[in-house]
Amino acid sequence: MELNTNNYSNNQEEMLNFSQKKLDYVNFIINNQDIVDSKFNRLNSSFIRDSNSYDMFVKPAIEYKEQAQLTVNIFSKYKIFDSIDIRA
Repeated sequence: MELNTNNYSNNQEEMLNFSQKKLDYVNFIINNQDIVDSKFNRLNSSFIRDSNSYDMFVKPAIEYKEQAQLTVNIFSKYKIFDSIDIRA
């Protein structure tokens, strides 16, 4: 799963589940920087020559976390797809 991966559905539960999985993914990256760094360092050295795990994975996850949390909050609080207007 990448941060820019999107899942569109007209199902409240599917959207909430996807949003929660994405938030969990972001939190895992942020809370396990040592694991991310270890796996990153195992990559082909030509790929990581001018890169580091923090700039490629952790920093974008930190920047994305607020949006991910907001998405979970919205789908948890508001029943968007159960609205009468949408079903009509």
